Amino acid sequence: MSRRILCPDCNEKRKAKYPSGLHPEDRAAGFQVRVVLIEVKKPEQHGIDVYEGNSLSAMALTKHEELPAIMCDDCNQAIPDGTRAYAISMWRGGEMGAWEQEFGKVV
Repeated sequence: MSRRILCPDCNEKRKAKYPSGLHPEDRAAGFQVRVVLIEVKKPEQHGIDVYEGNSLSAMALTKHEELPAIMCDDCNQAIPDGTRAYAISMWRGGEMGAWEQEFGKVV
């Protein structure tokens, strides 16, 4: 499963590279894709946690940083609130639950 948010420029590059929405190998492996246009709204708590440790049981939070905006998952540029962007889901089997509304209004 993959959830990504792309700015309009990066979404255009994605569409040019993969007109069907997926790499041919992913489509052959049974992956599905959903692209939803959203008007971005950063959640109240939106940050990155960094963990360190030698094993899963020894992982400890070492840093938390709140992000000032939703960031494009390809170019890492801020997507300001109110800007339109693309929420892209990729999965296999069944239907992937909706998550797009967590990051803005579905247009």
